[in-house]
Amino acid sequence: MTYATQDDMVQRFGETDLILLTNDDASATTIDSDILSQALSTVGRTIDGYLADRFALPLTQVPAQLVDVACDLARYRLSTRNGNVKPTDAIRDNKNDAMQLLRDISQGKLSLGLDSLGAPVPASGITQSVKPERSFTRETMRDYEPMNRHRHRRRF
Repeated sequence: MTYATQDDMVQRFGETDLILLTNDDASATTIDSDILSQALSTVGRTIDGYLADRFALPLTQVPAQLVDVACDLARYRLSTRNGNVKPTDAIRDNKNDAMQLLRDISQGKLSLGLDSLGAPVPASGITQSVKPERSFTRETMRDYEPMNRHRHRRRF
């Protein structure tokens, strides 16, 4: 399953960057869609490997976090595919953050807001509150004696 599209990549990184990353020819003026699609597919299989134990795949809806992860991993993959472009520290850091996010999701430390079938969990709209235990009960008040007992007596 692919978690991001070419449009997602262009919106995130810009067309110029993707032209450089997907072409071996430095004079190219368009994104090589086949190379980008291959990178996104490879990244999708990686993401599936982390999600397979927690969710039924393919997911019915792709959460935004996974789109971000797919874009960052695909950009790193593209930047290491040939000698024209080398990954920067920022690209490496984004890749490492994306991989940590996938580990956290697979270990249940981070929720995607999906049930085990991969469908979004609906908000129930029910508010629950927990009230504290009663401080004053018959048992705790058994030995209580008012200080001014005579003030409370009725006078006839």
